[in-house]
Amino acid sequence: MTATAYTIRRIVNPTDAQIEELTDVLTEAFSADDQLKVGFGDDAPRLQRPLNKAPVVAGSLGGHLYVAESEGKVVGVCIWFEPGREIYDSADQREAALEPLQKLYKPEAARWLGELAPKLKKFRVDAWGETTSKDQWYLQRIGVAPKYQGQGIGSALIREIMGKTDGMKIALTTIMKANAEYYAFLGFKVMGHGSFDAPYGKFEITAMLWGPEGQNGS
Repeated sequence: MTATAYTIRRIVNPTDAQIEELTDVLTEAFSADDQLKVGFGDDAPRLQRPLNKAPVVAGSLGGHLYVAESEGKVVGVCIWFEPGREIYDSADQREAALEPLQKLYKPEAARWLGELAPKLKKFRVDAWGETTSKDQWYLQRIGVAPKYQGQGIGSALIREIMGKTDGMKIALTTIMKANAEYYAFLGFKVMGHGSFDAPYGKFEITAMLWGPEGQNGS
C-alpha cells in the first residue's frame, strides 16, 4: 500500500462544516468501539456520533484541535486540553457541547453516568495526582479514518504536541486495550486501570502518562 501524503495543522475557530467533518472522522474511527455498548446497550449506535461531536465542539472552545489532511480532506483528528484546562470546564463548553449531549441520554444511562463521574474523578486522581489538570496536557480524543490507519498518522498527531509541551507531561485515558498497547509503543506508561459496573457489563479504563526525556510517571 502506498503511504498517504498528509499535513498536520491546528484548526482555530472552526466553521460548522469543519465541526461536522471532524465529527465524521471520529465517528468512523470509533465505529468498532464495543465499550460503548456496556454503558448504552442497543442505544450505542444512536449515541455514537453525538458522543464524538461533543468533544469536538468543546475542544473548539476551550482546547486545541489538530487535524491531519490529505488532498484537502481531514483524515485524522486530535483533541487536546492544555495545562489548566479540561473538557466542559467553562460555561460556553457546557452550553454548546455537554448539555445537548445530556439531553439525548435515556434515564438509565443518565443515572449511570452520574454515578460514574465521581468514581472516574477519583480514579484519575489516584493515577495522576491532584494537580493533573494544572500541570499536564490531556489527550481528550484522537481518531484516524479506517482507510488511513496504519500509516503513522495518529502517531504524528500525538508527536505534534509532544514537541510543544515545554517539559510538561501528557495524560490520557483509553477504554480500548489495543489503544493502550499503541500508546505504550509511543512511550506512555500505564498509571492505573479501573473496572466499573455498567448497565450492560463492565466499563474498563486505563490511565496513562507520557513525560519528555524518559520522565514518564516520575
